[in-house]
Amino acid sequence: MAKYPLDNVEIQGFRGLKVLRLEELGLINILVGENNCGKTSVLEALSILCQAFNPLQWLTVARTRDAGGLDESVLYSLRWFFDQNNLFMNFEETFKGGCKMLVSGRFELRSLTVEYCESIYDLSQKEIDENDWFKSLGTSDLIKKGPWKGSQIIHHVVAEGNTNINTYQFQIWDFKIESDQFKDARRNISTVMLNAHAFQINPLLVSIVSRNSFDNSGNFIQKLIGTFDSEIRKINVASFRGFRPSVYVQHDRLGVAPLSIFGDGFRRVVLIANEMIKLKGGGVLLIDEIEAGIHVKALKKVFSWLVNVARELNVQVFVTTHSLEALDAILASSSDNLDDTAAYHLSPSTNETRVKRFSGELLNRIRGESGLDVR
Repeated sequence: MAKYPLDNVEIQGFRGLKVLRLEELGLINILVGENNCGKTSVLEALSILCQAFNPLQWLTVARTRDAGGLDESVLYSLRWFFDQNNLFMNFEETFKGGCKMLVSGRFELRSLTVEYCESIYDLSQKEIDENDWFKSLGTSDLIKKGPWKGSQIIHHVVAEGNTNINTYQFQIWDFKIESDQFKDARRNISTVMLNAHAFQINPLLVSIVSRNSFDNSGNFIQKLIGTFDSEIRKINVASFRGFRPSVYVQHDRLGVAPLSIFGDGFRRVVLIANEMIKLKGGGVLLIDEIEAGIHVKALKKVFSWLVNVARELNVQVFVTTHSLEALDAILASSSDNLDDTAAYHLSPSTNETRVKRFSGELLNRIRGESGLDVR
């Protein structure tokens, strides 16, 4: 019987993950391993998998990875999700790729096969009439600059109890996006992926704090932020000068203060706490570098809250970490029920990414009794 949204996952051909299997997943899942072993790629693949009925999730993941806009184009960001076969790719040429994921669990999805294809669209060869969509963009300039490159991503989805293959797709060009993403969006798993810098994105914080202002989630959030500062009374969105809205904190000593004056750790915890509420009832939370910005002394309090709320709200959690202190804090927070916690050590090889699973009980013995480093 399925226990979690994702019980077992196999990833084939996603970024550098030729073949990777995660088995007997728990409620709390910890990914460890050396730099560039694929931990972040696993989170990205799971994010895509959970949104299999919405191919536009690829754009969300691409923007999360390249929040600073280092890549020249989102089209090139998408290209590198797929195996390049160790060949230098000529950016002037078109590229085809793909990947596949298999899954078992409460999520109805059983397999996702992805096709990626680039193509050239030459606007200079297109006849344009008065009502044409391109004309509204100022086509005369666009035509002079063509041809344009675009990408198409197609999802071939197989769900439990259904032998039919459903297809979902989107096309992205330098000037527009076409998608059938909303056709079956309700069949996706609610998913949030947070990287180490997400707490610095004001629109994201404003959006989630605004959303939670209209439900009864305040108690969950207050329990966590109170572990950082007992003088904090409330967090809300305001725009006192009528310009850009921002997140403010009602503080006994400071009064109403902008969130920006507080430390990175507190801001990150505010983000995690608010996003957890969105996922209640079977969602999946993906956190890259869980320890980022959080002081060692606060780790146990934060993870104790995270584990307890994940259990209470039924949210499956995946985190990556390089920190033994974070690993130990998660174990300490799960000590009353280690059965729902597991760690996975990733180690790349030529043909696959080897994965060694540590149950919560085994991990607790290794760390508590022997003090061995499992990273």
